[in-house]
Amino acid sequence: MNQRHQDWFTWLWQEIERHDDQQARVLSLFDFLEQWLPRCQFRGCAFLNIAAEFPSPDHPIRRLVSDHKAGVRACIRQLISDLGIANTAEDLASKTDLIYLLFEGAISESQVYSSTHFIQVARQSALRLIQ
Repeated sequence: MNQRHQDWFTWLWQEIERHDDQQARVLSLFDFLEQWLPRCQFRGCAFLNIAAEFPSPDHPIRRLVSDHKAGVRACIRQLISDLGIANTAEDLASKTDLIYLLFEGAISESQVYSSTHFIQVARQSALRLIQ
């Protein structure tokens, strides 16, 4: 799981770093999903899939999942901070949470429908939020 976490974040940051424009860097989160999810046949997030098998929040696997998701949120928070659209710490936290939920929801719905449609919907929603 640790190796998967590292590999996944390496691939994510490679996509983000292809862009110089801060807005494009935020939206590249969804470009990443459009590349990644079809390649893995819309299996969704391996971390969430395995978390369902270990219901105890104290289980080491659940802690790995929490750490992975915290890393996703930290990445998004950094991108939103770099974009400079948050006026306060609360605004930064709120925008981070909204983009995080769009990102995670896009993963979930892509898994359910084996389609990138909801990634595109999430991307458009994120664009409205950050403009």
